[in-house]
Amino acid sequence: QKCVMVSAGIIQYRGELAGLASVFDITDRKRMEEELLRANEDLEQRTEQLTSLTAELSRAEEHERRRIATELHDQVAQTLALSKIKLSSLQLSGMNEENREHIAEVMDHLSTSIEEIRSLTFQLSPPILHEVGLEAALEWLSEEFQNKYGLLITFRHDNKPKPLEDDIRGALYQMSRELLVNIIKHARATSVLIEVFSMPGNVAVRIADDGIGFDLSKKLFNQGNHGSFGLLNIHHRIKHLGGELNIDSKPSRGTIATLVLPFSIDITESPWEEFHAD
Repeated sequence: QKCVMVSAGIIQYRGELAGLASVFDITDRKRMEEELLRANEDLEQRTEQLTSLTAELSRAEEHERRRIATELHDQVAQTLALSKIKLSSLQLSGMNEENREHIAEVMDHLSTSIEEIRSLTFQLSPPILHEVGLEAALEWLSEEFQNKYGLLITFRHDNKPKPLEDDIRGALYQMSRELLVNIIKHARATSVLIEVFSMPGNVAVRIADDGIGFDLSKKLFNQGNHGSFGLLNIHHRIKHLGGELNIDSKPSRGTIATLVLPFSIDITESPWEEFHAD
């Protein structure tokens, strides 16, 4: 179907003004506009599908972290602890000084391995997160980062009950850890404040640092900005879970990142089939 547009023009007949009229065929332009609109709609759909996939992968990753952490704690760490006990018993039996020194050295290595596995277990998926709660896990994480990186980290919470599902607890813990890693890598901060508090129907984790900050007038999730990949990942994950990531920052004034998620989530459809159907 042809699309035309009428615009003004001068028509002369035998040197005299006969009228004003002009007709332009805009069919191609309309077709291009429609194609562009369809392309934008397709891009939005693909973006939504990829966001859903990111969230699904994050959930699967959290479940795998918890499984690995459980196996490390229940199998590897306990086996090492039992070996240490047996070596300790052997050390008390009759043997020469040289053998006792060798056993003591092996026991030191076992103690180091047990401590490293314990730390790795907690970083993957701390048992305290599922057994005690989000606040306890984040307080432990604060102490770990403070001891390891020399940051002054203050942790506080509102002491209110938060009926969180396992997926929400795991997601908030991992995203909070990513924000702390971002601070270590890019913020040049000396102190950090972590707060956990309830909002109507939601739970929030606020992480504030006194680092170099950045200019929010620039594109926040542009890969040229420091730490942008981590922020982009968190943004996609929390958006699909029905929450939001709020950033407040100014150059030389530090950064405040706030994670907000509902107490429960309902993802009934997996994006995998729809994504692969195309």
